[in-house]
Amino acid sequence: SAWNIIEVLWNNYEDLDTAPMKTMAVYYFLEGGRISPLSDTLIEGLTTEIANAVAYEGVQVRVVSRTVLDRILEEFSFQSSDLVDPQTQRSVGRQLGADLVVTGVIGPAEQGKKFNVQLVEVETGVVLGGFIKYLIQE
Repeated sequence: SAWNIIEVLWNNYEDLDTAPMKTMAVYYFLEGGRISPLSDTLIEGLTTEIANAVAYEGVQVRVVSRTVLDRILEEFSFQSSDLVDPQTQRSVGRQLGADLVVTGVIGPAEQGKKFNVQLVEVETGVVLGGFIKYLIQE
């Protein structure tokens, strides 16, 4: 999945290897309009994998850790319901100093779950792109 994010970055920023450093944060994933119980696992895993991928590719992107995200949320005492609001997501992104936020929605699929992952530009709220993955449960 990290390589999918790298592909979205390259499709939107041709000068990733020479441009000024961008900061990226992985944000909560929603399921049924609420924070998914899978969010913590997704945030930790994607943060690590994206950090490895940007380092390997040599792109000018710094990935902010989950600990920093938690501190910001604690400081501002956002309610769970506030976290689903796009304005709140952009506000948290700005507080993190993030230019980019990875977030998404988890929904049901025929034999498991569907993960719709998006890369959002914090300043504009524009979805730069994303991808869909399926988790098949047997």
